[in-house]
Amino acid sequence: MVQWARECVYISAAQGSARPGYYDVSVTPYMAEPLRAMVDDETRRVVLVTGAQVGKTEAEKVATVYTLRHKPGPLMLVLPAQDDAEDFAATRLKPTLEDSPACADLIPSDRKRNFGKRLLRIPGSLVYLRGAGTPGKLASVPVRTMILDETDKYPPTFVREGSPVALIEQRMKTYQGTEKLVATSTPTTEDGVIWQQFLLGDRREFWIDCPHCGGSQPLTFKDVRFADDPAKSPAQIGATARLVCRVCKAEYDTVGKNALVKGGRWESSCAPSRSGFRSYHIQSIASPWVTLEKLVEDFISAKRAGPAQLRVFVNSELAEPWYEADETLQGKRLSDLEADYEEGGHFPLADVPPDARARFAGVDVQKDHLVVVVREFAPGGASGLVWHGRVNTFAALDKAMSEHRVDMAFVDAQFRTSEVVAAAVTFGGIVPSHGMPSLSDGALWYYKNQTVTLGRSAQGEISHIYYDQSAVFDFVARGLNGEMAWYLHRGATEDLEYTGQVTAKVRVAGRWTAPTKRTDDHYADAEKLAMLGAIVQGLMVPDLAIQPAPDAIRPDEKK
Repeated sequence: MVQWARECVYISAAQGSARPGYYDVSVTPYMAEPLRAMVDDETRRVVLVTGAQVGKTEAEKVATVYTLRHKPGPLMLVLPAQDDAEDFAATRLKPTLEDSPACADLIPSDRKRNFGKRLLRIPGSLVYLRGAGTPGKLASVPVRTMILDETDKYPPTFVREGSPVALIEQRMKTYQGTEKLVATSTPTTEDGVIWQQFLLGDRREFWIDCPHCGGSQPLTFKDVRFADDPAKSPAQIGATARLVCRVCKAEYDTVGKNALVKGGRWESSCAPSRSGFRSYHIQSIASPWVTLEKLVEDFISAKRAGPAQLRVFVNSELAEPWYEADETLQGKRLSDLEADYEEGGHFPLADVPPDARARFAGVDVQKDHLVVVVREFAPGGASGLVWHGRVNTFAALDKAMSEHRVDMAFVDAQFRTSEVVAAAVTFGGIVPSHGMPSLSDGALWYYKNQTVTLGRSAQGEISHIYYDQSAVFDFVARGLNGEMAWYLHRGATEDLEYTGQVTAKVRVAGRWTAPTKRTDDHYADAEKLAMLGAIVQGLMVPDLAIQPAPDAIRPDEKK
């Protein structure tokens, strides 16, 4: 398909192309896979969440032309308004057919009659051009291929009819098994049409590989570093922008970034809600026409202009939904929290000697590794970061606990629960912990005992902790805000992954959460679990009443 487009689809300057000529996907290599998915026989749903200037419209147009050529049948293009649909046909679709010699036989002889504003009669196909403002007209025509463009700009009257995608899918039942639905848009909010559809698919991100160390990471703006200085202009700050490898910290300018994109690939993060459902997300940073310098300049300008402009940047450049946060921790100067002690050492507190303190590890469990924070607490709640990092196994966690003299590790047991329980039995000192949205009677935490087998036949018990995750994180937020003695060792803020994640949460409707489904806040969760240890052991709130729940739970039970 990609080769066919390179030889047969001509994009002229009259269509608004900055690079007139035959369509060449190597210019935007990240579009190759979504483009194939839009026209293959295996994929039934394709969702594309994009930033600006990534070449989404050109790919959408090429997929339409390919479908008309190789898989003729009824096709509908739905844009936010009827004028948008007619403009797309007049300035994009028709000129492509007319400018591409290989598509000459798709142009009807009687153009006046068959090349209308709302309907194109093409040999073998009918192309319906519709605005989303009149749902009734969409529901009156059965089609095999449906292309929805800029879904989050569809009018409220359309959305109130129910799920726009579900409504449109009704028009495709006649062709069940051969139907194709493509939905594309920049996002608006988490509840917006395109983001909800993205979450139903397999959630593909575009990854790049560092040639220096071989490390891999998704291509995102959060890995762009720059020297933010309030005294400098956005353009001056933008000039310092570099994309940084998360593993070896190698830096890349815009030329280097574009080279990394050439060798990039798509990776999915979950199974889709139904077979044949691919969903893609890509930020403007991937575009060859977007420089790191301009991207950072626009970000600084938007941030200084206020929430309204920042929202535009988040939606249009980061392709992320916007959250209305009551409170955010992002942008905190964590260097102010660094105290005069080394990693692994004791934070300075003259009245409390080291042997009167306790060390707790907080462990956030991921698919193939564990994110760990070790924090030392004094009675009354003062604390200092001892060590943070990643380990790959629970055996490695046990080793790290020994090296840093950890008293107890509070481990996230929402995921890989049975493995956490097995580690608690095998190694000791590990407490399976379950974060809850809230607990009854305003409790902060309680425990349940679980009977387990020790060795071949002996029985024993381990305790599972259930806790109000937002209420516990409130203590971490107080530390980050400088409202309590919560320290970092010297040099801790040089780890940008730690500082970015520990300040990633926002408070929305009174609850702490990650601002997007894919925002990494693992170190924030690890700090929360270390704080839970201090609370459970009475160092943070000495008069807390323990609320046990006597009923046992199974090792593989997910809470």
